[in-house]
Amino acid sequence: MYYERKNLGFSFELPDGWREMVGNKPLTFCGPNGYIGCTSEVIQIQIATILPKYVDPCSREKFLAEPGAEISRDKVGDETNVVVLKRQSNGEMSIVRDGMHYCITYDYDATTMKAIKRLKESAKFPSCEKADAIIQQHSDPRTQAVNKAINAGTAEEARRFLSDAGIPATKHSGYTEHHIRDKND
Repeated sequence: MYYERKNLGFSFELPDGWREMVGNKPLTFCGPNGYIGCTSEVIQIQIATILPKYVDPCSREKFLAEPGAEISRDKVGDETNVVVLKRQSNGEMSIVRDGMHYCITYDYDATTMKAIKRLKESAKFPSCEKADAIIQQHSDPRTQAVNKAINAGTAEEARRFLSDAGIPATKHSGYTEHHIRDKND
């Protein structure tokens, strides 16, 4: 299975039989016998920006350290800024590249470990320019407000997020419209 997050330029391969659980947050992949809520054949990936103080792997090692867990370093694709946390129950890879943080959690069953090996060998990361553009886009208060509004629990909450970010509302009969883009955008 080939996965590519086109808007970011992040891609990797997993063995045949793995599938993306579309619409899931975090990004979730299940093996041939895996499913959400299962303790095997599940890989989850979160992609976000990272605070500057955690870019250095030594800082992340200290932050991630847990009693009874092992910390090590690894390589994913061509990236060596990788910290691995090995807990008794599951593993976590913390990868930082060009200001983006890729956090991958997984279980230790044989099928998942084979998939993790393939992911590590095949991972490709976005160019520095593309990563910077994504960071700038997601740092924009309007983009953050739209993301919050999409995930809001109620229409009133969504309208409040947009209004607080300075996104104007126009009331119409039966609905409210927010103009996300300015004429200059």
